[in-house]
Amino acid sequence: MAYNERFHRDLRKQLEDRRARGKEDDFWTGLKGAIESKQISPHEFSIRGLFENFVETRANGQRVGTELVNSFNPSRGGGRTLLEEAGTAAEMLDAVFANRPRSPLDAVTRLQALKEFLLLPEAGILAAINKRIANILKKTTLAPDAAVNTGALTEDAERQLHKVLTELRVPVQDATAQRRYALGLKALVALRAPVDDFFERIMVMDEDAGRRNNRLALLRDVQRLLGGVADLSRLPG
Repeated sequence: MAYNERFHRDLRKQLEDRRARGKEDDFWTGLKGAIESKQISPHEFSIRGLFENFVETRANGQRVGTELVNSFNPSRGGGRTLLEEAGTAAEMLDAVFANRPRSPLDAVTRLQALKEFLLLPEAGILAAINKRIANILKKTTLAPDAAVNTGALTEDAERQLHKVLTELRVPVQDATAQRRYALGLKALVALRAPVDDFFERIMVMDEDAGRRNNRLALLRDVQRLLGGVADLSRLPG
């Protein structure tokens, strides 16, 4: 269905009025209830037109906001409105919702940042790298608390990857925490060269268990940093 300007305007006014009276949580509850009871359809309005004007909610409102996000999750039968947006592919939604956005606004912000990132020439390669790492880790039994032993990194390629990863970790995590998602994603481009070199020169599944697990832990750290905004392994590549 087409974007309903009057419907969007009325909803925004309700939100602003309820916020002014300290009833923001009631708005989320009411909107979710209206959608569930089919009094309104989430497909009657543009996801961008409505959600970009929503704000983060607190306490119970945060929970309701998360549930409302889930109603648009493609894996739960939602997401049609997002898919109608130009340039949005199902894989993009899957990647964003895999990280459980904190609100509809957070989901849209992550999605827009991901779209900007995918315009970069390195984006497809980084997505393929993340998918390769995910496939490797699926076949292992690396302990959840396994950490990289820097003293055991004996090869130049693994030391360089660890160095770049260490330099990027704080600025990328800070940008993500501040919801400057586009900035965080763009910084990840610096991982391309050292990761390529690592896979070119390093035997990850080394016969020595210590070296093998240390390299797997290093790759898992790369995967975690790459996946802070969206799960890039779910993208084509």
